[in-house]
Amino acid sequence: MIKECEEGQIPQKQFCKDHQLAYSTFAYWRSKYLKSLLPEDADPLGRFIPVEVQGHGSMELIYPNGVRLRVPPGIPASELSVLIRLY
Repeated sequence: MIKECEEGQIPQKQFCKDHQLAYSTFAYWRSKYLKSLLPEDADPLGRFIPVEVQGHGSMELIYPNGVRLRVPPGIPASELSVLIRLY
């Protein structure tokens, strides 16, 4: 169900309502599922990690789940913040 919700276009709360599932239950199992996707050496608290800046070109963030986020140079911090929260 978590994969189905993630692939869908409706908000999580609406998905839960449509499937007669308590949102708190869904959120609990979703967090456990997402944690199971992290590599064993990932920080379990989700804290910030050191970042090494190389050059002045585009930036690439690689998340523990393999997602790569490439952003052009000069992107406003507000837009970068939105992109980071998406993943």
